[in-house]
Amino acid sequence: MGYPIYWLIHNVIFMYQIVVFIYLITRILIQFGVVNSYNQFVQFILRFGAALVEPVLDPIRRFIPAINGIDLSPLVLLLGLGFIDIVAAQLLLSPALN
Repeated sequence: MGYPIYWLIHNVIFMYQIVVFIYLITRILIQFGVVNSYNQFVQFILRFGAALVEPVLDPIRRFIPAINGIDLSPLVLLLGLGFIDIVAAQLLLSPALN
């Protein structure tokens, strides 16, 4: 019964993880000067990623400050999303609960 719901939750989490990953890689490539930040496609990725990722990262950054200039909030976000996915699988796919 819970498989379609879990499938939806899992795919939404997976797509969001991809958006976070692409946004972070783009930011890193810009910081190292590999990608031109004036490119329209790069600007689109940054605007799109910032609109989806930054509102979630900001509360995490309040609790976990940068350590030696390294922002660990994306790592915490990705680990949290993985944890939510595992918990959803356990709750929705466990035969004892259905």
